[in-house]
Amino acid sequence: MKSIEVRPSDIMLMLMFMFTEAKLLKDDDTWWVSSDGTKKDHWSGTTMSGKCACGTTGSCYKDNRDCNCDDGASYWMQDKGYITSRTDLPVSQIRAGDTSSSKLAFITLGSLRCYERGE
Repeated sequence: MKSIEVRPSDIMLMLMFMFTEAKLLKDDDTWWVSSDGTKKDHWSGTTMSGKCACGTTGSCYKDNRDCNCDDGASYWMQDKGYITSRTDLPVSQIRAGDTSSSKLAFITLGSLRCYERGE
């Protein structure tokens, strides 16, 4: 894969995990791989290991959670955010392992967006 030649603040990609009963990062069953082949153990919106965006801001549905999707809830929930690191993009793989006939998950990988930020 070719690298992208733009400033880091000029690129982003939305990544969302929507689930019912499945878990996102809690059991190391789901991850994504950056353009250089590095397995990423965080979800979009943060670079903190084992966390989603809501886990870094304290805005998860349940207090003291790292991700909304690590609870295994029996109703639909989601974790989403934006990957903005030029060195991570584009995403080369997404792996989701904690799924079955009763554990459902949908992963959305948005369009890669490049833009020029005004000075």
